[in-house]
Amino acid sequence: MSDYVAGEAGHQLGFKFQDPAVPANYNLSCSINTSRKVDLTNELSTSMRKKCTDPKAPARPVRRVKSQDIKFTGAGTADIPSAMTLVKLWQTGTAFSGKLIEDAATGFTITGMWQIESMSLGGDSEDDQVFDISLAIADPDFEITFAAPAGG
Repeated sequence: MSDYVAGEAGHQLGFKFQDPAVPANYNLSCSINTSRKVDLTNELSTSMRKKCTDPKAPARPVRRVKSQDIKFTGAGTADIPSAMTLVKLWQTGTAFSGKLIEDAATGFTITGMWQIESMSLGGDSEDDQVFDISLAIADPDFEITFAAPAGG
């Protein structure tokens, strides 16, 4: 076993949008080509508990998960055809089916309905346009599947 972390290339994290023409197909957006990030968050409920046998002792917190959220952000050099597809999707304001994939061979996939939270295009006059997008899970019926471990 190596003394060093194996690491995982950033391109192993991606988001695939369902193809409206062929719903069984999911495709990457060419505009998400330089950076990608997923945020998995828990909203916590905190209550303080006093010690019955020593009321002078400081209270201690007890925390429970109230809700969970998933957000994906991506950026890159704008590929205008794929960016325009996403602008049209944003314009509808409706949720769409998508898959967030963290290394399909060894990681996990989150499949569900998503909403476009924000999107931007821009750039300096002589540079290529850049593209940014933020997606949020849209309903509670998402599914997380984990890849089978190697050799097992």
